[in-house]
Amino acid sequence: MQGVPIKSSLSVCQTVALDISHTALPGHFPGNPVYPGVVLLNYVIQALSLIMKENIVIQEILYCKFLHPVTPLVNSHLDQILQCEFNIIENKVTFSAYSKKQKVLTGILYINKG
Repeated sequence: MQGVPIKSSLSVCQTVALDISHTALPGHFPGNPVYPGVVLLNYVIQALSLIMKENIVIQEILYCKFLHPVTPLVNSHLDQILQCEFNIIENKVTFSAYSKKQKVLTGILYINKG
Protein backbone atom coordinates (compact mmCIF):
# COMPACT_ATOMS: atom_id res chain seq x y z
CA MET A 1 0.00 0.00 0.00
CA GLN A 2 1.35 3.40 -0.91
CA GLY A 3 1.45 6.38 1.41
CA VAL A 4 -1.01 9.23 1.33
CA PRO A 5 -0.29 11.44 -1.71
CA ILE A 6 0.83 14.97 -0.88
CA LYS A 7 -1.75 16.37 -3.35
CA SER A 8 -4.82 15.39 -1.36
CA SER A 9 -7.26 16.50 1.27
CA LEU A 10 -7.59 14.07 4.15
CA SER A 11 -8.72 14.01 7.78
CA VAL A 12 -7.31 11.09 9.77
CA CYS A 13 -6.45 9.94 13.29
CA GLN A 14 -3.46 7.97 14.52
CA THR A 15 -2.52 6.75 17.99
CA VAL A 16 1.09 6.52 19.17
CA ALA A 17 2.42 4.98 22.37
CA LEU A 18 4.23 7.27 24.78
CA ASP A 19 7.50 5.90 26.14
CA ILE A 20 7.14 6.07 29.93
CA SER A 21 10.89 5.57 30.29
CA HIS A 22 11.90 8.37 27.88
CA THR A 23 15.34 9.71 28.76
CA ALA A 24 14.08 13.32 29.00
CA LEU A 25 11.65 12.58 31.83
CA PRO A 26 13.98 12.33 34.87
CA GLY A 27 15.30 15.85 34.32
CA HIS A 28 12.02 17.44 33.22
CA PHE A 29 11.06 17.88 36.12
CA PRO A 30 12.64 15.79 38.92
CA GLY A 31 9.94 14.37 41.16
CA ASN A 32 7.15 15.59 38.89
CA PRO A 33 8.04 14.46 35.35
CA VAL A 34 6.33 16.00 32.33
CA TYR A 35 6.93 15.17 28.65
CA PRO A 36 8.86 18.09 27.10
CA GLY A 37 7.00 19.87 24.31
CA VAL A 38 9.59 18.89 21.72
CA VAL A 39 9.11 15.21 22.66
CA LEU A 40 5.33 15.50 22.22
CA LEU A 41 5.82 17.23 18.87
CA ASN A 42 8.14 14.39 17.81
CA TYR A 43 5.39 11.87 18.68
CA VAL A 44 2.98 13.86 16.49
CA ILE A 45 5.47 13.74 13.61
CA GLN A 46 5.91 9.96 14.15
CA ALA A 47 2.14 9.52 13.95
CA LEU A 48 2.01 11.58 10.76
CA SER A 49 4.79 9.43 9.25
CA LEU A 50 2.73 6.32 10.04
CA ILE A 51 -0.23 7.78 8.18
CA MET A 52 1.89 8.86 5.22
CA LYS A 53 3.53 5.40 5.21
CA GLU A 54 6.94 7.01 4.75
CA ASN A 55 9.31 9.50 6.33
CA ILE A 56 8.36 13.13 6.01
CA VAL A 57 10.44 16.28 6.13
CA ILE A 58 9.10 19.20 8.13
CA GLN A 59 9.58 22.33 6.03
CA GLU A 60 8.12 24.72 8.55
CA ILE A 61 6.31 24.74 11.87
CA LEU A 62 3.89 27.58 11.26
CA TYR A 63 2.20 27.31 14.63
CA CYS A 64 2.47 25.06 17.67
CA LYS A 65 0.66 25.54 20.96
CA PHE A 66 1.13 23.31 24.01
CA LEU A 67 -2.14 23.50 25.93
CA HIS A 68 -1.66 21.13 28.90
CA PRO A 69 1.23 19.13 30.39
CA VAL A 70 1.38 15.40 29.74
CA THR A 71 2.65 13.24 32.60
CA PRO A 72 4.00 9.69 32.28
CA LEU A 73 1.67 8.13 34.85
CA VAL A 74 1.15 4.42 34.28
CA ASN A 75 -2.08 3.75 36.19
CA SER A 76 -4.15 3.27 33.04
CA HIS A 77 -3.73 2.50 29.34
CA LEU A 78 -4.93 6.02 28.44
CA ASP A 79 -1.92 7.56 30.20
CA GLN A 80 0.39 5.85 27.73
CA ILE A 81 -1.03 6.98 24.37
CA LEU A 82 -1.25 10.16 22.37
CA GLN A 83 -4.23 10.36 19.99
CA CYS A 84 -3.39 12.55 17.01
CA GLU A 85 -5.85 14.07 14.55
CA PHE A 86 -4.65 15.44 11.23
CA ASN A 87 -6.21 17.44 8.44
CA ILE A 88 -3.91 17.21 5.42
CA ILE A 89 -4.37 19.52 2.42
CA GLU A 90 -1.54 19.30 -0.10
CA ASN A 91 1.58 19.93 2.01
CA LYS A 92 -0.20 21.75 4.87
CA VAL A 93 -0.98 19.67 7.96
CA THR A 94 -3.20 20.94 10.75
CA PHE A 95 -3.01 18.75 13.85
CA SER A 96 -4.34 18.28 17.36
CA ALA A 97 -3.10 15.77 19.91
CA TYR A 98 -4.99 14.40 22.90
CA SER A 99 -3.91 12.66 26.09
CA LYS A 100 -6.59 11.18 28.35
CA LYS A 101 -9.21 12.79 26.05
CA GLN A 102 -7.83 16.28 26.72
CA LYS A 103 -6.38 18.37 23.89
CA VAL A 104 -2.74 18.92 24.81
CA LEU A 105 -1.15 20.17 21.59
CA THR A 106 -2.28 21.84 18.37
CA GLY A 107 -0.51 23.30 15.38
CA ILE A 108 0.16 23.67 11.68
CA LEU A 109 3.07 22.12 9.76
CA TYR A 110 4.25 22.30 6.17
CA ILE A 111 5.76 19.01 4.97
CA ASN A 112 7.54 17.28 2.09
CA LYS A 113 7.95 13.58 1.52
CA GLY A 114 11.39 12.47 2.63
